[in-house]
Amino acid sequence: SNKIRQMRRRKLGDEKRKLFEAIKQYNEQVPEEEGINEEMVESRLSVVGHASGEEILIWPWEVHSTESTNILTKKKIFDAYMSKMRLQEEKILILREMRQHCTYLRGLADSIRKLIAEMSEGNR
Repeated sequence: SNKIRQMRRRKLGDEKRKLFEAIKQYNEQVPEEEGINEEMVESRLSVVGHASGEEILIWPWEVHSTESTNILTKKKIFDAYMSKMRLQEEKILILREMRQHCTYLRGLADSIRKLIAEMSEGNR
């Protein structure tokens, strides 16, 4: 129906806008020769671009070059770095939780000692 078609077009437009924002952000962070060509992406996403029959590489991981670092290597490095950051964050959280738990147990031990002292004085 028309409502579903409009909803899909709107969603497709939003996704396309997000894609081009991500491409611009990526292109700002890498050298120009490793950047993604936005016009090529636009033509490959449209029906008109497919009619030409050209297979032009637009993504950096499709380019087989010895100069640029392999995208999988970059991904492994990024994953290792993020794992390290998560472990450091986890260590901080665990230390904080252990400190709170020890404080709780000390308070509990003090209250038990007081109860024992009161009971022993009451039995005399």
